[in-house]
Amino acid sequence: MRRWSIVAAFVVAVGLVLVIAFPAIRPSAIFVPKAVTPSSSCQIQAVVGDNGSCEIVIRNGGWRTLMLDKAKAPPGLTIEGAGSSVGPRGTTKIRAVVDTNVVVGKGSIPVTIRTNDPKRAELALEVKVDVRAYLVARPGYARYIFVQKAREGTIVQTVAATDDASFRVLSVESPLPHLRVAWHEATPAERRPEMNGSQWIVESTISGDSPVGALTGNILVRTDHPKQAVLRVPVSGFVRPIFAVTPPVASLSVIDPALTPEVRLHVKNFAEEAIKVTGASTTVPGISATVTTADPGRVYYVVLKFGRELVAGPFKGTIHIQTASPKIPVLDVPLDGTAHTGI
Repeated sequence: MRRWSIVAAFVVAVGLVLVIAFPAIRPSAIFVPKAVTPSSSCQIQAVVGDNGSCEIVIRNGGWRTLMLDKAKAPPGLTIEGAGSSVGPRGTTKIRAVVDTNVVVGKGSIPVTIRTNDPKRAELALEVKVDVRAYLVARPGYARYIFVQKAREGTIVQTVAATDDASFRVLSVESPLPHLRVAWHEATPAERRPEMNGSQWIVESTISGDSPVGALTGNILVRTDHPKQAVLRVPVSGFVRPIFAVTPPVASLSVIDPALTPEVRLHVKNFAEEAIKVTGASTTVPGISATVTTADPGRVYYVVLKFGRELVAGPFKGTIHIQTASPKIPVLDVPLDGTAHTGI
């Protein structure tokens, strides 16, 4: 028994000497997470329309739980499995999924994941992609900058196969109710000489009564091509009003003629043709409206002035702005606010 006590004391003494002589082997240095990546990259090969994926192994070579933060990756790449933990001496896999409607062609996509490994606080990973498109459209996008009630605008796409295959367009779907689509096989005069095989014409037309706002979405071209069934053509842009009034609502919280003799509204014409603003009025007694010209046919100001007839308290009404346009002869702008009690 005495012999084992001596041996134990000897082992403890040697351990203390080693810890003092070699600080790197202290328990605080031993019991830490250690991020190990046998390979810091993976490769994805896919066809447009079919999302591809690949995996990267992350091993914890330490004796403490390894924490993985959420991955940072550019649009079009999703990292699954990050934002998790790996136990001591354990292994996990992260999965990279590429959206082939966003990422097309060959290239490398960087991915970073932060960890609690004191020596490797950030993992720099790489996803190599090779996404092949068997169908292409030229120009490949439909971007509209359109003024409401203007002449309708059509953008023409030529759809062809990169492998020169014969195919048919089965249907075309519009992302917006006010964007019409039509298609037909290209005539000899419509064919692009740099493209072989089948060629199809897809037309998208913006309607004159489109609502004001942004244009987004994808035109879906469905085909019988054996390797790529669907081609997406991005739609973007904006529909502007003929006239834009700034601010669009005249909210006047407090009105005191002595301090605010007048308020101005900016009126701009976005149409191709010059259009005159001919006059303005309001439905609120005591608030008058007149028009001044900044740029004839293009930019005007509606000037609001306040008289003694304006009754103290809240008010609500409309500003009527008259124009020379048969399409929009009158612009109505909401008017509200509170009259100062001193009026």
